[in-house]
Amino acid sequence: MIKILAATGGSRHAERAVRLGCQLTHTRIATLTVLTVEDPKETIALEHIQNKAMEVTQQFGTAVTLVHSAGHPAKVIRSAALEGGYDLLVIGARGLHSMQDFFLGRNAIRLVKNLPVSTLITRKTDTVKKLLWRIPRGSINEKHFTLMVHLVNTLKASLTLLDIEPSAILFGHRQNTNLGMVNTCEVNERLSRLQSRISQATAREVICRTRTGIPEEVILNEAASDSYDLVAISVQPRRGLGKLFAEDLPYRVARNIPISVLLLN
Repeated sequence: MIKILAATGGSRHAERAVRLGCQLTHTRIATLTVLTVEDPKETIALEHIQNKAMEVTQQFGTAVTLVHSAGHPAKVIRSAALEGGYDLLVIGARGLHSMQDFFLGRNAIRLVKNLPVSTLITRKTDTVKKLLWRIPRGSINEKHFTLMVHLVNTLKASLTLLDIEPSAILFGHRQNTNLGMVNTCEVNERLSRLQSRISQATAREVICRTRTGIPEEVILNEAASDSYDLVAISVQPRRGLGKLFAEDLPYRVARNIPISVLLLN
């Protein structure tokens, strides 16, 4: 059973999170909890927030659990996501460059970066029909696989798998930063197996693409060139010098991309 938590503070972009959460719960293998948060520093009353959330869930006819709370939104939502053992948190954002513009306030980036729960940040629209998944070059987390299959099935969306051969600009020239650490043939075989598994699980055609370049640039360009609605990226903390670059990639993309983002934790 996939447990989904949609959090709202009553704003329009936060309502999108509830709408998308409802769409993702049109199946017997997912449950939805809607958390309404009243921030004492804001002017939106808890009763108004609750009513808005109820309106959305009634429109979809979705059976949900409603939880109400007051306090600092980032702290309230973090506690709820951790204590409830949720598989997915859905929150809303205003649009481009809005990583710090959630209804949560300026501490949102801190919440998202430190939260060990997959988080879907909705932007602009709650309609998601084209998904782009940047595939990590390590092993695929089975929870991430299950979640992506669930998104494709419930949203009836298309899926493209994106593999990136990382490179960087060194001394004015583009250099491959793989340095032989990853066998290209093994990567292609793994990508093909993943494509087959998802196709079987969703009964949909899955597209595979391999690109070379700076990962952040490749993801942004790919998302823009083919009008995707959502980009999914695995959060993979690294050690040593790699931590300075790889760990923050998903958050850099989330700040700069004008579409919805799923951070897979």
